Amino acid sequence: MKTKLFFVILVFSVIALNANLTDLYRSGNIKALTAKLDSLEKANKEISCTLLFYCAELMDNVQRSVACYTQIVNFYTDSPFFNASQLRLAKYYTLQQDSAKAALYLRRIISSKDTLLSPLAYVSTIALFERYGDLSNTSKFIRDFQSDFPSSQFALYYTSEKKSHSVVKDLYYAIQIGSFKSMENADKLFDEYKKKRYDIYKVTEKDLIKVRIGKFKNEEAAKSFLKVFQKAETIPAWVVKSE
Repeated sequence: MKTKLFFVILVFSVIALNANLTDLYRSGNIKALTAKLDSLEKANKEISCTLLFYCAELMDNVQRSVACYTQIVNFYTDSPFFNASQLRLAKYYTLQQDSAKAALYLRRIISSKDTLLSPLAYVSTIALFERYGDLSNTSKFIRDFQSDFPSSQFALYYTSEKKSHSVVKDLYYAIQIGSFKSMENADKLFDEYKKKRYDIYKVTEKDLIKVRIGKFKNEEAAKSFLKVFQKAETIPAWVVKSE
């Protein structure tokens, strides 16, 4: 009887603790969350996965955030934050140009068949291989993506818009990533994203050289691709109407 009572008390204590942490996270109270984390680390006590993830999400210290995500991935494989942490680490290592580590985390997420995060991992993986000109792996992951998530808006992009948006005429929508008075600056951005194999081009409007990607039949298709693009790249981008 005492054992059952202890177990019930323990369960309710954990629930109450996580609820308190969630309230702090939702209010953006990183100071209180960090204080809890520091206290547990100094006492050499076990740190909950929830606390690690919330701290990592709100911290300004990138290296410490990476350490928290890594701890979740290494020790909390059954946690609901496991794949989200892997996705954060994949993005970090992509920005660090460590493609091997980034691909490792992305492949793990894909293998998990997570209905929410696996499609995002597919998009990031395809962009990663496209960036390095690996057409074989790019094609493989596109085929696998279409097979695993045929109704995903991202997978549908690879089957339809990617083949057709370059030949759309008349009125269309595009993704704009820059606007310059200097042709030299426009050329630099153009060359950078041309190397990444994007369907990129320049247009001149009112003495400004605008750098754009894709030609989409409608705004919805452009917005769908914009979501894909923003998962793979960090540059500001937005949908524009053109002709």
